[in-house]
Amino acid sequence: MPDKELDNKLSNAGLDASYGDGTGLRTRRLSRTRDVKLLFQINQLFKDPQQTQPYGGENILNAIADFGQHGMTPQDFQIVALVHAEGWRQILNNEARPCHEIANPFQREVEQLLAQGVEVYFCLNTARKKNVQAGHVIDGVKFVTSGVTALADLQAEGFIYIQP
Repeated sequence: MPDKELDNKLSNAGLDASYGDGTGLRTRRLSRTRDVKLLFQINQLFKDPQQTQPYGGENILNAIADFGQHGMTPQDFQIVALVHAEGWRQILNNEARPCHEIANPFQREVEQLLAQGVEVYFCLNTARKKNVQAGHVIDGVKFVTSGVTALADLQAEGFIYIQP
């Protein structure tokens, strides 16, 4: 049953005004709005063929925005982004260059996620293969020993796995 105190953005009238008559009655609202735990696997760099959007970032921001529309606050949810494999450049700190010669086109986006409370973890197996040191990553990025085992471990802790 939807919460009666939902923001006007999710009211039937608001949805109908934005998307057409009848939309509000046909729109499913979130049934769980407390203690939500999401785990996003970031194992690619780009989301789009033009290589202008970071893989997974927009999905995470959309989830945060939707939670807000359902009256949720950051205390109601936890989001983890697990970066490994081909997503590794997203966590590089461009200010650490020339320590690492490859630029990160999405540093600002990752910093935005961190600022909104998203926990970003980077796989040490990928770090070893790509010669990434702790000083090369964006401030606030944490580490896991293995991305693959961390995926399973976090799911065992109740995180819902999302592959963007």
